[in-house]
Amino acid sequence: MIIVGTYLFVQNYRYWLKYDFNIYVYGFTAAGSLVFLGCWVIISRFLLPEFFTLDSHTVDLLALSRHILFPVVFVYFVVTGFWQYFLNE
Repeated sequence: MIIVGTYLFVQNYRYWLKYDFNIYVYGFTAAGSLVFLGCWVIISRFLLPEFFTLDSHTVDLLALSRHILFPVVFVYFVVTGFWQYFLNE
């Protein structure tokens, strides 16, 4: 996710600057949300339990946050891609 979000940002940055960045700010935030989700999965699944002693309730809440963020970011990414690709042509 981090690689895909970074790739989308780097690949499309010059295009966004050339053709009015304000219209494509949703694509920018979709790529940023993928990067954020990838970082959050790494932090909440691997780094926090490694460095801190977490009780089972906290681990369950972190897992719930990941389970909620995956569909939210996926739907936002798909809707944004659909809107930019089909409706702005």
